[in-house]
Formats: sequence, structure tokens, C-alpha cells
Amino acid sequence: MTSSVFSEESNPFLNHVVVERLFSMIPFSSGDFPNLRLVCKLWWKVSLPIWRKTAPVFISGADDFIRNKLNGIHYKKYVDLFKSENDTFQLRRYPFCKFVVINWNLQFSGWMGSERLKFWKTLGPLMRELAIESCIFSRVKDFRKVLFRLTPNLESLFLNRSVYHCYSSGDESENGMNSYEKKQIKPKYVQKNLTKLEICLEDTNNSPEDASDYEFFDCVERLPITWKELLISFPNIETLKLSHLSDLEALEDLGECFEAMELTRVCVDPLYFSSLTELNIIDVERTEGSGVRDDILISLQRLKFPLKKLSLNLCPETKEETFKNFLETHANTLEELTVSLGKQSQQSTSFPNFPFGVELAALTVLEATEELISNLNFLKHTPNLKTLSLRNLADDVYSPPKEVDEGNPDAVNLENYVPIDFIGNTNFKELDNIGLVLPSLEKFMMGEKICSGTEIELLSKLMPNLKHFQAGLENDGFRMVCKVWKRLKHLEIHPFQVDEMGILGAAIGERCYYLPNLLDLTDLKTLKLGYLKTPCSKFLLSKPSIMYGILAHKHLRTLSACLSHSVTTDDEVFTQLKTRFPLRCCNRLYKEIVNVTSLHLVA
Repeated sequence: MTSSVFSEESNPFLNHVVVERLFSMIPFSSGDFPNLRLVCKLWWKVSLPIWRKTAPVFISGADDFIRNKLNGIHYKKYVDLFKSENDTFQLRRYPFCKFVVINWNLQFSGWMGSERLKFWKTLGPLMRELAIESCIFSRVKDFRKVLFRLTPNLESLFLNRSVYHCYSSGDESENGMNSYEKKQIKPKYVQKNLTKLEICLEDTNNSPEDASDYEFFDCVERLPITWKELLISFPNIETLKLSHLSDLEALEDLGECFEAMELTRVCVDPLYFSSLTELNIIDVERTEGSGVRDDILISLQRLKFPLKKLSLNLCPETKEETFKNFLETHANTLEELTVSLGKQSQQSTSFPNFPFGVELAALTVLEATEELISNLNFLKHTPNLKTLSLRNLADDVYSPPKEVDEGNPDAVNLENYVPIDFIGNTNFKELDNIGLVLPSLEKFMMGEKICSGTEIELLSKLMPNLKHFQAGLENDGFRMVCKVWKRLKHLEIHPFQVDEMGILGAAIGERCYYLPNLLDLTDLKTLKLGYLKTPCSKFLLSKPSIMYGILAHKHLRTLSACLSHSVTTDDEVFTQLKTRFPLRCCNRLYKEIVNVTSLHLVA
């Protein structure tokens, strides 16, 4: 045996990535943990420090919940292991920093409360990232302890789907927020290290199992403290995500949040929140609603955060002037923008003049729904775009839109649904006259629009260096893609209306590969062929398409497609396909089509 066998290149068990994954799969109940670390020096010295920096540990008060969860452990057992003399799992020397506290009653009164408090006093100072999910807070003072006193070194906090109850004894009045706000004093506890805050108030019907002995009162669909008390303790937030706020007053809650930020700057320190570069409020409402109103957008504009990443859902009645002023405020910093339009009324309109003459030179990523932006004329104001997505952000693009039925009024009617014609609405002559070319644009997603060969050729002049493209295609459009974007690495076609002659570049009376074809895309690694807009066996991948197209392609690694009956019943062809791409899933795509198989295959 040569020494090369022990090199990281030849032995996967000496690869850092493999070792990290291996150790992350070892449950706390495993008695082999100490022995596994004795395999070699790498496993002993390097494994724990590396993966415990990012691997989460799941803490719960319910044994049944964490029994089958990797890195899941009851809080009492974790404290015992942490304080044990031999420190078998090296929890003190290489402590976890990322904690997910889930399905737990966080009440610190009584005997059980003292046990819970022991956990937080012992492990709280070690926490860098904390997610509190599906837990119960029955007292405001306990909520404050966890957030402000017991976790002084937090860098990231996620409050997710927890339940907040209040005792009728008036706990909130003790050191309550009313007197706090009136005094306008500086916060008693400041989490200077916390840079990421995420809050989701989506209601949950699941109560923690260890809460069965307690009687709770009315559930509060808002945080148990005001936005001002919460945010005043986190002056250095860089990322803020708010989703699924109170059911009926989500926008009012959002408005109060921004109002509290303004008040904090005035009363405490004008430099508060000056590091906020990422804001996500696209899912602030639990149900599809009206979106962010003009007054909230104006309030957000006044705060003048140095935003680099922004995700929001606009009200359909948003005024063009308001949106324009908002973009002007953030034009110099905004790098990634995700924007959708709320549920439309009959009077609502899109923004055909987006971005209203505002130069967004810093913008590199733009994701918008097709209802919001109806053409590509805006590209002259976004010269440095790298990613452009114009489609329904909530759609599952690899399955057909749901047909209209009485129980689902928001579903799409396949017969009446007409996608926005971005290309037809674009003044390509004007863009050509100014010599517009976007050399940095490498990813373009455009929803349900079926592009012709002529339209693909127009797009290729604007974006010659595409690496990732998604659109609906027929034969001529597919052939043009293979002709003008030969360096594509990822191609997603849905709706998919390309037949065998299109895939193989065949023509009547001519051999395969006579016209541009799949094999011209020499760098292609991913091919995803979505649902069939018009179900027809003509557009299923045939045996020749598989043999002389898919299997003949040297670099293809991922395939999602609909296979014809001739492929699935041919053992030789199907075996070659599964050998090249190990089968991940197999299911029927359309119930009304017999012998149609949908496959997602990954090499």
C-alpha cells in the first residue's frame, strides 16, 4: 500500500467535506462517537471544530420530538453532557454555536422552570445563532430574559411560529412598555453583535408536549413586546426579514415597525440601523393581500437604509411617483431587488415605465412578477444585471398551473391564461439604436412565454453571454437557442413543445444534426423540460431523442423530463438512462395521459 492511499485526493474519508457530513450524522445516543474520532488525526483534531461552527443542534423539551432528529437532544440531557467530567462529546472544548429551540414551553417559574433556566444560563452565552420555533412563552418577562439577558452574544435570531400567551395578572405592566416609551430612555440591554433578525408570526396549532400541565390564556398574535422595545436592543441589524405578521393587521404591524425605527433614531441615536443592508417583507401578510401601501413605502424611504437586497410585495394601487422616489433613494446601493404585486383589483395596473428613468447601475439581480413589469425596455437603466427573472415568484414551474375549480378561485385557467408578452411589448429598435448590450447578464427566466426563433435571436443580441435560460419553446425557438447560446450551462423549457426533430436537429429528408440541436450546447449540464402546455405524445422524449440526444451529450448531469411509453418499456434504453442518471423520482404527470412518466434524474 502506497502513501498516496492516505492522501485526501484518493481517500474520500480524509476529505474535509465528507468528514463534516459524517460527524453531523452521528446522534448523541451513539456510543461509538469517541471511537470514531480515533480513526485518524484529521478525524480527531479537525472534525469537531469544523462542522460545529455551522451544524445546528436541536433542543426540545419533548423527547418524542427529537428522538429521530439528527443532532436532536432533550435540554436536560444536553446540560448533563455539557457538564460531565469526561466531556465525551467535547461539548465544552468544541461547543455548538447554532441552536434551534423547538417545541418547548419556555416558562421559567416553578421547579420545571428552574431546570429550563439552568439550560439557558449554561448554554445561552455560547449561542451565536438561535432559532425559536413552535415554542410557548406564557410571560413577557421570560421572553425578555431569553432575548436580552441570557443570550448576550447572539449574532442571528429567528422567531418562528411560536405562541405568545399573557397572564391576567398584568405581567406586562411590570416594567411595562408604556412607561418605557414615555421615558424614552436608552435600552437596558443591547445586543451589539446581533446582525440578523427574522420574525414569522404564523399561527401554529401544535402546543409543546411539555406544556400539558399548564393552563394558558388568550393567544397573542403579535409579539409580547412593542416593536420599539425589540428593535432598540438591536442597533446593528444588517438583515431583517418579517413574514406572516398578524392576520388582519399585518400592514399596520409593519407600519409600526418602521415607525418604531424612526422614533428610535430620534430618541436614542441617529446611527441606529445604519448597517441594515437586507430587508425582506415580501411575505409580510399570511394570505394574499393588498401589498405594501404608499404610506409604508414613504416611511421606509425616510429611513434611508443603505439597502443592497430588498424583497417586497407592492400594493396594486401604488403610485408610480411613490415607487420612483423610493428607487431614487436607494439607486446607488441596491444590488438585488425582488418585487411582486399584491392581489389586483380591476383598477390596478402594472408599471410599463419601470424604473421611471431611474438609473439602477448597482443592480445585479432583479426578480419581478410578470404582472408588475410588462416589457424589457427597462434594461437600458440596468446595465450591470447578472440575473433577471420575470415570472410568478410563487409558481412551481415544473408542474402545470392548477385548473380553475370552485374550491380554488385563485387557480389558473389553462385555457384562458395568456402570459405577458415581454418581447412583443419591448421596443427593440430603440434598444438597438443606443447599442444596448448586457455582457454581464448570465441568467434569464421569463415564465410561461413561448418564444419563437426570431424572438430568441432578438434576445441574444441584448444578452449574448447567457449561461442559464428559461422560457417556453417550440422547435424553431429551441434551434435558435442552440445556435446563439452555445455556452449555456442550464436550460429550462416550460411550456415544452419541442419534438424529436427539434431535439435532434433533423429536417425532412435530412439526417440528424443537420440543423442546430441539443449537442450544440456543449457546456450544458442541466436540462429541465417542464409541463406540456398542450398534452400530446408528440412532445414526449422519444427513444431516438434519448439515444442520440440525451445519452449522446457528454456533459449533461441533470435531467427533468417526460418520457414516452417507448422509452419506459424498452429495458435497454431505460437501463442506460438510469445508469447515466441515477433515478431520484418517478411519478405520473397527467392522469389523462396513459403511459407518460415524469422523471427527475441526476448524474
